[in-house]
Amino acid sequence: MKLFNILIDENLSRKLSLLLKDDFAEIEHISSKDLLSESDFNIWEYAKRNSFSILTKDSDFKNLSTTYGCPPKVIRMNCGNRTTLFISELLKSKEKIIKEFLADDTDCYLEII
Repeated sequence: MKLFNILIDENLSRKLSLLLKDDFAEIEHISSKDLLSESDFNIWEYAKRNSFSILTKDSDFKNLSTTYGCPPKVIRMNCGNRTTLFISELLKSKEKIIKEFLADDTDCYLEII
């Protein structure tokens, strides 16, 4: 079984990692990796070196994905300002799509609306 390691960007709550830990094998917020003050590119490089996909609301990661391809894969939440609970429930409802995306070796970018 393939593991789906996800790194949550700073623009999403660190509480998401707790709310989603039963749904995704390894999901961690960048704060647990001492990456809060790092640039998007440095976060990108960290994710690439450590086999993480990036979960974000930041469109800059779409640009990095378009420019550099993958890894890492990028999952972008494009749902406006919503509560952490709303976002966690949305991600849980899209779990099958997300896991299929992460398992696919061709797609680099997924947008959740």
